Amino acid sequence: MTVAYSASDIGAVSISPAQGGCGETHSRDGARIFRVDCEKCSAVILGHTRPRTCMWTKERGYVYGQLDPWPGWASSVQDVPLTFDEQLERDRMKATGQTELERLQAMAMAAQLGIPVPQALAASLGGVRALEAMKDHPQTLCPDGHGNRPGARFCDLCGASMQVAAVSVA
Repeated sequence: MTVAYSASDIGAVSISPAQGGCGETHSRDGARIFRVDCEKCSAVILGHTRPRTCMWTKERGYVYGQLDPWPGWASSVQDVPLTFDEQLERDRMKATGQTELERLQAMAMAAQLGIPVPQALAASLGGVRALEAMKDHPQTLCPDGHGNRPGARFCDLCGASMQVAAVSVA
């Protein structure tokens, strides 16, 4: 059985018998995933009733004999294309996540190395409060006196075991 899944901006579809469909209206009816189970209509939507096409892909170049589905439709939920707004939101979230990851890495490195962070940089790293909260954690000294993060098993600078005679400094 052929099933067609639509993008989130499509609410209903009706394909006349002259075009190869059943003539009934298939609608989303509030469902999050809109699927058309009608054999005739889904065959038309997914391109089974039209000649196969030649498509260009970045990965494989020209690919011959491909189905020509309607825009916004796919044969599986995973392949449903994102709407323009969904793609913009996805790109924005990806960029925001990358920025937050870089900020966290910078804060962690500064705290681990004990480097004082200037006020201007601290604001861009999440604020002075975030850095002040990190200062409250006691620093652990290795037998050679190097400062390390709490819970470290080996010194980050010299590699000495922290289990021998580690000293905690507040």
